Amino acid sequence: MLANTQDSLTALAKGMKTFVERQPDPDATLHTSELYLVDAQGRVRGLYATDGDSFDQLVPDARRLLAELGAPAGSAPAASEDGATLYRSAGCAGCHDVPAIAPSLAGLAGRTVMLADGRSLIADEAYLRESILDPAAKVVATYPPSMPGYRGQLSDSQLTALVQYLQGWKALQGANPAVTAAGEGAAVDPVCGMSIHTGPDTPHVTHDGQTVYFCSDHCRDRFVQNPAAFARKR
Repeated sequence: MLANTQDSLTALAKGMKTFVERQPDPDATLHTSELYLVDAQGRVRGLYATDGDSFDQLVPDARRLLAELGAPAGSAPAASEDGATLYRSAGCAGCHDVPAIAPSLAGLAGRTVMLADGRSLIADEAYLRESILDPAAKVVATYPPSMPGYRGQLSDSQLTALVQYLQGWKALQGANPAVTAAGEGAAVDPVCGMSIHTGPDTPHVTHDGQTVYFCSDHCRDRFVQNPAAFARKR
C-alpha cells in the first residue's frame, strides 16, 4: 500500500473493502490493522485481526492454502471432508469467528437476519446455501460485502455438508442471542448515525427503559449529557 499513488491507493482500498487514508503529514497513513490471506486468483480466503483470536488461525490457514498449490488447478477440497472441516479449510473461520469482522454463524440457523437493505428474513436452508454461493445477494446489516462467493468452488455434497454443519451449530454457551444471530445485533448510534453491530463490549446506556448503543464512549457521553437532543435520531 505504501507504494501506491493516491488514486491507486483509493482503488486498492475500495477493492479490498478496507480503510486507508493519507494524512496531512506526508509520512503518516491511517489504515486498519487486519491481515488478508489471498489466494492465487486474488480471492480473499481469510481476514485476521492482529489483536484478536483470529490471528492464531492465520498460520494454519496459510499452510492449507500453500498445500492447495500442489493440487490440480481448480480442484476443490476433498469430498470426504465434513462440514466442520470445510468451515475451516474454506476460510470461513478467519472472518466469522471474529464478530468485529463478520457475523458469527453459531446458532444462526432458524434465526431472524437483518439485511443491509432494511429487510429481515429467517436463516433457513435456502438462505444458508445462497449466502455461501452468492453472499453479495443478501448482505447482513452493519457488515461490508467482503465475503467471496463459493459457487464453483464447492461440490453439491460439500455444500450440503457445510449447510448441515451450520444448521447443527448451536449458539455459544453464554453468548448473547442478539449478537450470535447475524444482524440481530444491528443498531444505529443516535449521536453520529453510524450503523453498528452490538456486543457485550459495545458502549451503551439504558434510557427510558431501552438499551441504547453507541459506536464509541465519546458518543455515549454526548448522549448522556443531553439525551433529548438525540432522541429524534433513535
